Amino acid sequence: MPPAPVLRSASAGTVEPVRAFARTRSGPDEPERWHEAPLVAGDVELGPLRITLRRDGDAACATWSVRVRNAAAAPVQLESVGVGAAWTPPDAGHLRFLRQGHQSWSFAGGEPLDDAGAPPFPSGPWLRGFHRSTWEAPPDRAGWHESDLATVVSAGRAAFAAGVLESGRAFGVAYLRRDGARVRVELEQRVERPLDPGESIELEAVRLALGDDASALLEAHADAHGRAAGARSRAPFQAGWCSWYHFFHDVTEDAFLRNLDALVAARDDLPIDLVQLDDGYQRAIGDWLETNEKFPSGLERIARAVHAAGFTPGLWTAPFCVVRESRLFEAHRDWLLRDASGGGDLRGLHHGTWTKEGWVFVLDASRPEVAAHLEGVFRTLTDMGFPYHKIDFLYAQSLRAAAHDPRVSRAERLRRGLAAVRAGIGDDAFLLGCGCPLGPAVGLVDGMRIGPDTAPYWHVLGAGIPGLGPTLPAGRNALRNTLARAWMHRRLWLNDPDCLMARSKQSSLSRDEVRALAASIAVTGGMAIFSDDVPALSAEERAVVRETVALAREVDEAAQAGTARAPALLEREIAATAVARAGADWLVALFNGADAPQRVSL
Repeated sequence: MPPAPVLRSASAGTVEPVRAFARTRSGPDEPERWHEAPLVAGDVELGPLRITLRRDGDAACATWSVRVRNAAAAPVQLESVGVGAAWTPPDAGHLRFLRQGHQSWSFAGGEPLDDAGAPPFPSGPWLRGFHRSTWEAPPDRAGWHESDLATVVSAGRAAFAAGVLESGRAFGVAYLRRDGARVRVELEQRVERPLDPGESIELEAVRLALGDDASALLEAHADAHGRAAGARSRAPFQAGWCSWYHFFHDVTEDAFLRNLDALVAARDDLPIDLVQLDDGYQRAIGDWLETNEKFPSGLERIARAVHAAGFTPGLWTAPFCVVRESRLFEAHRDWLLRDASGGGDLRGLHHGTWTKEGWVFVLDASRPEVAAHLEGVFRTLTDMGFPYHKIDFLYAQSLRAAAHDPRVSRAERLRRGLAAVRAGIGDDAFLLGCGCPLGPAVGLVDGMRIGPDTAPYWHVLGAGIPGLGPTLPAGRNALRNTLARAWMHRRLWLNDPDCLMARSKQSSLSRDEVRALAASIAVTGGMAIFSDDVPALSAEERAVVRETVALAREVDEAAQAGTARAPALLEREIAATAVARAGADWLVALFNGADAPQRVSL
């Protein structure tokens, strides 16, 4: 007899259980072993493991809790645990799905669910690990597509959503492939830690749902995730100015204060609350309490000046990053993550502006002394007068590495680091994550960048690194993710679509491209931050900022009830429409992400 359906819907088909599975090793350097068994509620034996699965839900939606115990007499290296199901839609002829990587800058957009599966990543495991939960695709996943954290598949109007309700225990990956008239979907949790004999751990819950609206399924999934992880989604709307996209690393104290004076003079014209200093002020990456020669007065004077002008002071840091020129590197090199292959300190990224040698190293948040250091630094920065913190390049903490405590998973290591920052700034400060794996941050950050950096240009400059083009700074990349992840706003956090640049000088963006970015910010109701040289803006350019902030504020008030969405989210890589409630009115925005004219239907 075929297995009883897990889910059933008259309009969306059925979902049947297929298998539970696990990957283990007898030791960290031993060959990987695969174990599987039929997916049933209750206890499942998977080699040396006993998996306990508990189902809660109804015919259209089910959440499974997952607990793992090492039933063997010897330690086991637990690599991953997963559950698999098969969806049979009414018509499987036209299948599309949401693909997304696991951090802020990673690609998110609609793609066809074809028979080929995801192509191999062309630039090696280290770079793949920047944007995927696994640094290498498992060989047995050839022919499968993948999406981190959550996905939704559509077949006409029918849709099936699946995801892992991450909270910092493990990273979740959804694998998908066509199987005749069915769609196979497997949710795999990457754990990568040892289990002693008899030891048991609770993993993340997984959630499956059927319906006839892909956007509504994603919104309901985000609601469930937010409830499970204690999402901080009720912070006030954020409207502000940031130094980065005009001054970049060349920002100076004089330039910053000149823009602050201009914002005071234009308060009625540019109604914002936040003024944030970005990268370029610090003595060295890792030495966040000291400024360089471009900021001779120090951070406390900056915070006092912003506060005295009637704005909220904000500050950028990259808390897990350390360069060789920093005092922190010199004093505590033993605090750094080590390369997993034993080749010295982990190289978390390459950044030629930050350090002469280019390589940036990473603090090990599995160390209690590192957590104490982070908490102390951020308490001091908050005491200096900064109640708003943008923390960046956070993915570095979750890279594959040899950590001080091997029993702390990569997801938990990141969660511990974020928790230390939150402990330092306190419960009332606003914390914005950037370059951050999404799941472990839920419940700790108030805002999250949900796309790649925007830029004063539409397409990625130059040929770029193979495989990374959709993740690199570009206006088009930012637009795509702003629409594709609109369902996260006010459910997991406040969405940060990145900054608006309204200027026409020192920018290659056309006025249509500026308007498209402004419309995407406004209609999705996320944070509205702009980044231009304020004194140089024309009246027309200021009007773009003013109108974007006003509309985004209105949409955000309604977005708490879930009214901002991209209705045809999966039909194209970049959604062509977005709708939102703004006061008593509805906003409709149309987007053409292609380089040629397109016809859009409403």
